[in-house]
Amino acid sequence: RGWNITTPPPPATKTKKEASFLFKIGNAYLDTKQWDKALPVYKKAHKIYKKILGAGSVQAVDTLSNIGSALKSMGEIEPALETLNECLPLYRALGVVDDLRVARTLYKLGWCHFPSGPQGLVRMSECWVEAHGIFTRRGDRSPEAREVADAIREW
Repeated sequence: RGWNITTPPPPATKTKKEASFLFKIGNAYLDTKQWDKALPVYKKAHKIYKKILGAGSVQAVDTLSNIGSALKSMGEIEPALETLNECLPLYRALGVVDDLRVARTLYKLGWCHFPSGPQGLVRMSECWVEAHGIFTRRGDRSPEAREVADAIREW
């Protein structure tokens, strides 16, 4: 019926604010190359975003993309590929086809394909050419955009 000093309150519901806080902690871990710490924090944030906003929300997909980044950085290439490939149709369903989020996801996917031999290089170049088009149209000068542009000039 309620709670008192001997009966604890029910657990608080997870909020968007909590998920956002977790996302930022995950980013801090990712930025400091502590991928093993970033991954569980991102997964927790993703679970909350999915529950309160839906799996196709921008926040949930951004978090999923960062999960892919952490996996890639940890050398977990197959799970990273699966995760990042899951992001693209979700972003496109949100109408962010020409968005930097898509370009950065394609950039990450390209790196995941790199170590897998000649076919991987072909797929990497496909991802990076598509990413380059978006980076160029959006006028992005991020390190990722410059790396992609330099690689395409050399090809």
